[in-house]
Amino acid sequence: MIRSLRRASSSFAALAVSALLTMAPGVAMNAWAGAVPVSKIGGTSVAESVDQVSLAAPDINGPVFLSGSVSETSFNLADGPATFTVTVRLADPSGVKAPVIAVSHDTSGQSNGFGTMQLVSGTQTDGTWERQVTIPASGAPGSWKVTLYPLSDLLGNDSDGFRTIDTITVTNAVDTPLTAPSAPAKVTVAGGNAEATVSWTAPASDGGAKITGYTITAAPGGASTTTTGALTAIVPGLTNGTAYTFTVTATNAIGTSTPSTPSTAITPTAPGPATTRVAGIDRFGTSAAISASTFQPGVPVAYIANGMNFPDALSGAAAAGTLGAPVLLSTTTTLPTSIAAELDRLNPTKIVILGGTGVINDNVLTQARKYTANVTRVAGIDRFGTSAAISASTFQPGVPVAYIANGMNFPDALSGAAAAGTLGAPVLLSTTTTLPTSIAAELDRLNPTKIVILGGTGVINDNVLTQARKYTISSMVGCRSC
Repeated sequence: MIRSLRRASSSFAALAVSALLTMAPGVAMNAWAGAVPVSKIGGTSVAESVDQVSLAAPDINGPVFLSGSVSETSFNLADGPATFTVTVRLADPSGVKAPVIAVSHDTSGQSNGFGTMQLVSGTQTDGTWERQVTIPASGAPGSWKVTLYPLSDLLGNDSDGFRTIDTITVTNAVDTPLTAPSAPAKVTVAGGNAEATVSWTAPASDGGAKITGYTITAAPGGASTTTTGALTAIVPGLTNGTAYTFTVTATNAIGTSTPSTPSTAITPTAPGPATTRVAGIDRFGTSAAISASTFQPGVPVAYIANGMNFPDALSGAAAAGTLGAPVLLSTTTTLPTSIAAELDRLNPTKIVILGGTGVINDNVLTQARKYTANVTRVAGIDRFGTSAAISASTFQPGVPVAYIANGMNFPDALSGAAAAGTLGAPVLLSTTTTLPTSIAAELDRLNPTKIVILGGTGVINDNVLTQARKYTISSMVGCRSC
């Protein structure tokens, strides 16, 4: 009898468990608690039998993306097709269906690599998948997006949306082979005593490599000299009375150019009444040539002024003469090649830009920083303010003399700047009829021993002379001929 009851109890438990396993977990537990009494036959309760059956929640979620990568993301199709491997790691308790990827161009509509990935390690429940993709050499340059399609597991559960794994950058640039430079051009020459000053322009092409030097050769005789980048050089060792022409070659890391077209002939002459000429191919080349014929490398300062307008250079020349420094000319927006080469030769301790950004903009300042880290700007609100600022940055109070020149016209100031530089004195700019406020304030600070007005009354009238007398007690105030 007991054995029969035990068999019946076991059968009941099995049927109860089977019924409960067809229900959702919460419903099963409620049904068990409310409908099945707890009885014990043979030492084992029906409840205990049910507890021994797993009631785990079913898998209702899509696969989980754990990580993704691309083996290489930058290609030049000029070198051949772009081949790379896309790798992802995915997990799902029911197992992941083989994922799908595609690689598509951002703008052209081209697409490559669509297809399923292969499981390369792990299992479908937690494994690493890969697919190799090739963009052909005919592919469009630009950005290609690597996209993982929405994921599904073996039960049909999906994940949300597309996922970008990475972006491939593709170019199609053919490397241009490096060559020797083309020949320098526009060779000009000025004769001297047993020497010549030769200037030229840089080659139209550097061959893709920086030009490291120039060689200047005289004919006849073959006398030569070299530079490391300057576009002006002096060729010594010539014979006075002999006519010479000159050619220039350029050299880079690959080789040396063909010679330039020969210069016109010049004849060096012996010392005496003969004069020499210092010149370049334009005003900027002449500025560089003057500096090259006067200053040695390592100058304490080099001034840069606008070569298309004169006011700032007038006051700057007096300051430069006082400090033993060159004044080099520039355009408003760009440092000319000849001036850049001269700055490279000079290797100045510092560079001073004369005038505001409307006269010489910050692009020139940035270019000047290639030749020294110490680049500053001296400027005022107008040409008179800049003149006063240049003086204030250079001269101490008690100067022996201060020169005043017309700031609206340049002739008198040009000659005056040379005299001022020799005497360690400033050149200050004025209008024809009135001493500007900024100049008056600078004269008050300078307290000069005397003041010299440059030019006649048609250039600067006697009203300015009278105003100048407030700033010195010398009997030579306003002297026009001292």
